[in-house]
Amino acid sequence: MIGAFLVKKRVLDGNEALNRKDLDAFLKDWAADAVLEYPGKIPGVGGIYEGKAAIQRFYQRDFEQFPELKITLTHIAVTNIFDFLGNNVVFTKWEADVTNRDGYRLRNSGITVIKIKSGKAVHVKQYIFDTGEEFNKAWGVEAM
Repeated sequence: MIGAFLVKKRVLDGNEALNRKDLDAFLKDWAADAVLEYPGKIPGVGGIYEGKAAIQRFYQRDFEQFPELKITLTHIAVTNIFDFLGNNVVFTKWEADVTNRDGYRLRNSGITVIKIKSGKAVHVKQYIFDTGEEFNKAWGVEAM
């Protein structure tokens, strides 16, 4: 149970850092060779980002596109509540309220799956529930 508590605390701290746009604090628990999978078909946005530097560039772009960003975690589930080695899988359900640099506001939600090894995120996959027209518009892209 302590293992689950600790990993949930780290996830909550990471989410707070994301909302503050503090990339150093947000990425401190990511492995150097971590992988981020982000959905959608928007060139330069949707895809697979390999390595902490590529993930940092993705989030810098995200912050530039969305000067107003609020991610609220509504649920956190941990697969191994007794883990003390830092190897686990965490599922978060979240709601996003963002406004892009053109003033377009989008509310969306999704699930993030985080695979953790030795206390560091090694693979993060985002599942965003609406990646259609509104999602594209928020990223500044016409319908695809």
